[in-house]
Amino acid sequence: MGAQQQSNLQAARDLLHRDIKIGPQGEAVGAELFGVYDTLSQSPRLLRALTDPGRTPVDRVSLAESVFSARVGTVTMAVICLLVGQHWSHQDQLGTTIRELGMDAYVLAEDYEKNPDLSQQLVDAYALIASNRDLRIQLSDLGEGDPDQRAALAGKVFEGHVSPIAQKLIMRAAHDVRYGHLVQLLRRMAARASDMNGRALVVCSTARPLTEAQATRMASLAERKWGRPVDMAQVVDPSLIGGFRLDIGEESIDTSIRTDIAMARLAMAK
Repeated sequence: MGAQQQSNLQAARDLLHRDIKIGPQGEAVGAELFGVYDTLSQSPRLLRALTDPGRTPVDRVSLAESVFSARVGTVTMAVICLLVGQHWSHQDQLGTTIRELGMDAYVLAEDYEKNPDLSQQLVDAYALIASNRDLRIQLSDLGEGDPDQRAALAGKVFEGHVSPIAQKLIMRAAHDVRYGHLVQLLRRMAARASDMNGRALVVCSTARPLTEAQATRMASLAERKWGRPVDMAQVVDPSLIGGFRLDIGEESIDTSIRTDIAMARLAMAK
């Protein structure tokens, strides 16, 4: 994400977090933002017009109001107007930013006093799908289902295992995925939910499933290394052969045998 897009996203997040109260309002705003994202995805001409640098910000805002004001509430409309009044280096950035804000609104809808495990539920869903190739294909656009069918299947898979808000976010990921990038989209959702809960997403990849004691030690290692509480996703990747890999953002600890072999081959080649 470029600096300009990040700045636009943060400005809209500040507005969203200021105006949304925990509960049904957050879910309603999230649904409206996802609806706007769907409209822009299906209407490239409208998306171009709303990001056209040849139009003044006032013109773009006026167009957005004419299209969406009768379909969304005041909070959503304020967010959309803020965004279309900004400069975008690429038109698709507007749509992806609106989707990111829809995720935020859904997370804000969850009452953490009643369900403090929302972020961990999303982390666990990400880990399950990342470790299960068949499920990953069925829930992505690499499978045979259309977006609505994929979302319905995701809903059935996770029904009763996660909160309704977590279930809707997972369904949204299955609906929106492009080019098979379901794992990446779920990881972004999980990382954002963890961050909003004052925690960090750590991905622990191992060749075989961890025992409970091993998982606890890995989480403690990550918390000591990065200095904050973590939600840990356990991903099984047989290609690692042995050892482990911990990833948080752009940083990692890699003790896997696969990497040791690669480094040995590189040294021999030199």
